[in-house]
Amino acid sequence: MTMHISLTHLRLKSLWKIYPFYKYNSKVQQQIKSAEGVLSSEAKGTSFVSFYTKTSWKSKDDMLKFMRSGAHVIAMKESSQFALKVTTHGYSSEALPSWNESIQIINNKS
Repeated sequence: MTMHISLTHLRLKSLWKIYPFYKYNSKVQQQIKSAEGVLSSEAKGTSFVSFYTKTSWKSKDDMLKFMRSGAHVIAMKESSQFALKVTTHGYSSEALPSWNESIQIINNKS
């Protein structure tokens, strides 16, 4: 089954920005639990200021609908408060990449 994979890397401006990041992130995590078309959602911090997400979707349209609504769209608009850089990459695949593959793919986009 072909799915849409969405990878994100967010780097905080500083450790002091972790509170506003978590404030928005917790709301986005609640939203994704009931998002239409989501197949899987994982998050990983690799340091106190570097965070990755890996989601899979039934379709790109499902991902775009989620991205452009609710807590996620608010977090995107407010991300300049706490994020130094946000990198995203989406593509179609038959398989979900491992975390090592995901981090390599998104870091090559930076």
